[in-house]
Amino acid sequence: MLRRVEVARLIAPVQHYGWGSREAIPRLMGRPPDGRPWAEVWMGAHPRAPARLVRGGAGEGDGAGGGAGDPLDRVIADRPEQVLGAEVHARFGARLPYLFKVLAADRPLSIQCHPDAEAARRGFAREEERGVARDAPERTYRDASHKPELIAALGRFEALVGFRAPEEIRRHLAGAAARALAGPLAALDGGGLEGMFRALMALSPPEAEAAVGEAAAALAGAPGPEAAWVRRLAAAFPRDPASLAPLYLNHVELAADQALYLGAGLLHAYLGGVGLEIMASSDNVLRGGLTDKHVDLAELCRVARFEPHAPQPIAPTLDGDGRLRRFSTPASEFELGFVDLAAGPYRRAGGRPEIVLALGGGAEVAGDGGGAAVALGPGQAALVPASAGPYRLSGQGRAYIATVP
Repeated sequence: MLRRVEVARLIAPVQHYGWGSREAIPRLMGRPPDGRPWAEVWMGAHPRAPARLVRGGAGEGDGAGGGAGDPLDRVIADRPEQVLGAEVHARFGARLPYLFKVLAADRPLSIQCHPDAEAARRGFAREEERGVARDAPERTYRDASHKPELIAALGRFEALVGFRAPEEIRRHLAGAAARALAGPLAALDGGGLEGMFRALMALSPPEAEAAVGEAAAALAGAPGPEAAWVRRLAAAFPRDPASLAPLYLNHVELAADQALYLGAGLLHAYLGGVGLEIMASSDNVLRGGLTDKHVDLAELCRVARFEPHAPQPIAPTLDGDGRLRRFSTPASEFELGFVDLAAGPYRRAGGRPEIVLALGGGAEVAGDGGGAAVALGPGQAALVPASAGPYRLSGQGRAYIATVP
């Protein structure tokens, strides 16, 4: 274990989920594809897959996978105030409060939402009492934390986010599959958004297949992203009523440097693209469909917000220092910003646990208080512990900085 925590490069584990891209993340990191889908790179201290700290510059452990180095969760447990600082330690305990990820989706992710803090505590305690193993496929709550999150696009990124207005949903459902969806349409009038969603998701497999097939046929020549995504999801999930989600959830397309903030209970699905995700350090996902993973529809319906939501893409705002552009959210656990280093070196005040990710070129991280500078290649990250104090970034690419506000 490191006796003194200094600026150190992170070896970040890769999650090879089936929906991941085989090329996007290796390309960001300057690595050859290996045939596997690279879905997420986890830069944090979540006990399920903590990053590891290594001394020195770029080398064999090049920022993804590998087993060398000290696990960040153990380093924090051993030296909490060095890594976190006294104020962050007092607020959140001996844990890094955020999890920073690179995400690359070639296929849609599940329809899902995340719990608030109280639902996470109750759900985690309930499954612990029942003796469900934390890594069991049927487990819903893998930790006791809520999971607000921000996704910042690195290019074109598509998602479904939040319920449309009821009258818009009625028009879309009736136009696509009026006969097969007579029950959910009636429920929309009698029980609102929750009644409609429950009735739709309660369709038997034959009923769902009929509704999905009717909708795909009705929208076969229709323009627009909603029709295109219903056709695509129907081909991949012909017996899953969640394939009709583009008809009742808002379609959002982000451009590079736009972001979305997703609070508790907001139903959503990422459809495709590459982005940076930062969230409270949690792996709690309540799934409702479009997946072969565990679906807990009853818990999702308890947690989801059944109200219209008009998603608003977030543009980064220029910080007071004139260099950093940051995405503003109400989250207390995390903040994400970026700085373009080609304009010259950039100095940070430090004093908080920060993770620096280099993209588009190399970067160097050097603490003012001494210690060796850490060189980062494209796609590599470094931890700057609170004890490092002020530090300087230099290079030719862009540095993304995850921190605690």
